[in-house]
Amino acid sequence: VVDMLLLLLNYLFFLFNFSITKTEAIDNLQYLNHSCSSNKTFTPNSTYQSNLQTLLTSLSSHATTAQFFNTTTGGGDAAGENIYGSFMCRGDVTNHTCQECIKTATQQITVRCLNSKEALIWYHECMVRYSNRCFFSAVEEWPRFNFVDFNVNTNSTEGIYGYWLLSKTLSDAVGEAVKAGTKKFATKNATVFGSQRVHTLVQCTPDLSSQDC
Repeated sequence: VVDMLLLLLNYLFFLFNFSITKTEAIDNLQYLNHSCSSNKTFTPNSTYQSNLQTLLTSLSSHATTAQFFNTTTGGGDAAGENIYGSFMCRGDVTNHTCQECIKTATQQITVRCLNSKEALIWYHECMVRYSNRCFFSAVEEWPRFNFVDFNVNTNSTEGIYGYWLLSKTLSDAVGEAVKAGTKKFATKNATVFGSQRVHTLVQCTPDLSSQDC
């Protein structure tokens, strides 16, 4: 149960322990984490690097009109040069914030994941991902990272009830996200562990079916 609550899946099951509102100014993007393929790298100045730059430029340019986008670039799978890329912005950010986040993420992903054939970078406001294998419309639990931990005695009555309430809040948010149409995004709030106000957010990539989400 704890793992289910604390793990942020690739498809952005965000759990926040602080308030985020639509009216909040998000001029300063908040970097969260990144994941790189340490055992799958490309040669600098190679065709793969050129294709990757083309793909990232395409992602950045499409962020002006969309909050989710998939694209492919390369010379075909036979040549091993196809690269699959995607971005998604948090469901409650403005188009301007989305655009700025994707612009930053597409620049930083190659800095933090130097010469990696697969990479993913998370910000509070968006995510960008690319790979030499197709991951579109697929349910995947990796890469992922621990985002929030609570210093609570899980053997106490308060701790058990708190995690049950948190689990229910997330479950309710999931149900709303599935019914939210193409956006697949929802938020729910709860007071757990006595006095901790927790703001939860769940979001699936829009290319997933409702069942997969």
